[in-house]
Amino acid sequence: MNRLVVTRWSHLLGYSGVGAIVRADNELFVIKDTRCWTDRDGRPGGELLCYVDLLRKSLGIEQDLRQPPLSRVLRNGVVEGTCIPAQRFPGWMRCPRCGLLYRQPWHRDARSAPDSDAADCLRCRCTGRPRLQQVAWVVAHPAGGLRDLPWHLLTHRDAQSAQACRADNTHVYLRLRRAAGSGLHWQLSCDRCQATAPLELRQPLPELDPQRQPWDWSKSRSAIETRQPAQILEVNDARLYYPRTRGALVIPPESRIRRDGVLALLYSNRGHRDQLAQTRSALGQRALMRRLADEYRCPVTEVEAAWAEIQTGWPLYDQAVTPGGLISKEFQALTEEIADLADGEDFVPRHQTRGWRNLTLIAEGAETCVWAALDQLVAVTRLREVRVFTGFSRIVQNFDDGLSPSDLDGLSDKPKTWLVPPDLDGSLDWLPYSGP
Repeated sequence: MNRLVVTRWSHLLGYSGVGAIVRADNELFVIKDTRCWTDRDGRPGGELLCYVDLLRKSLGIEQDLRQPPLSRVLRNGVVEGTCIPAQRFPGWMRCPRCGLLYRQPWHRDARSAPDSDAADCLRCRCTGRPRLQQVAWVVAHPAGGLRDLPWHLLTHRDAQSAQACRADNTHVYLRLRRAAGSGLHWQLSCDRCQATAPLELRQPLPELDPQRQPWDWSKSRSAIETRQPAQILEVNDARLYYPRTRGALVIPPESRIRRDGVLALLYSNRGHRDQLAQTRSALGQRALMRRLADEYRCPVTEVEAAWAEIQTGWPLYDQAVTPGGLISKEFQALTEEIADLADGEDFVPRHQTRGWRNLTLIAEGAETCVWAALDQLVAVTRLREVRVFTGFSRIVQNFDDGLSPSDLDGLSDKPKTWLVPPDLDGSLDWLPYSGP
């Protein structure tokens, strides 16, 4: 059953991002990676962000930036646009009365009774048919992996019961209840072989693939080698998900670019620029420019002038920007007056220094020293901050901007962490961002 949950872009790039467990309508879901954020034709659903080369270079980001997909519900109930997919997780549900564990009951009951009510499919078969609840624990790994608890394995720990009773996902036979005489501990039991075992939340678990996600079953990615064990965590544990975003301001010259000219249209269309760059003959390039002029509804001379300007390095003109070097440029943009500043630009600082100094000339008393200590007074009436989601980590928070799974061998017992890219394998040429 499909369900549409309304959320904000800022949430999708924060603690409700790729790989996070989110709650919607009293149920838990995990957000799928950006490879799934596509339309029906398999193209990225979000719009491309242009004129942020200065920001990308300063943050050391080579990929393009795209907004998360945008969708809305029409009056007739039809969803228009591209939705971000999520999967119900954890995949196990439990009866609050008898403790029976069900594995993905929404799939099993839908196959056995396709015409049954959706709410009835999530009820236990015991007396009173109480509504099932998703279990509160998952298995997480510092390499980023996430999966359900192996309930059958945890119940049948000793070798004798493990060999006598085999796992069977088609039947319901495991129970999870409070231990007798204790309101804090949990007890597992098997109805088939009568095996019992306490649920020890602090026990380390082996992990076959420490980077596997609940929705990702592709076999193209090879598993990493690590000695670090997986851990059992509650779904609301803060260690389960650490998003990492990086942001910066859009400043001149890119904040001053007009979006409606031929130059801006050609620059924002990478496909057209690639075609012009790959066309070597003058005759072929001339024919391509005529076609672009018809599409842009402008003279061919304007397309030629725009292409010549882009080839000279517009809009940055090969400004040298190093990672982390944008802070000094932001300070320079704040302190230097910008000529012909329009209110609709992305960065609008209004300098009030002259009026401030006039006030200090007529001031008396202690205020004079305070005012004289200020060199400039600038009122920023409009600015644009772009925040880029670069990945997430689990168990241990990732702080090092240069850290990637290939930088670590993972063969040490010392706690380490991996930064998982938004697309899991780093194959996409774009990253999601949020910003006005």
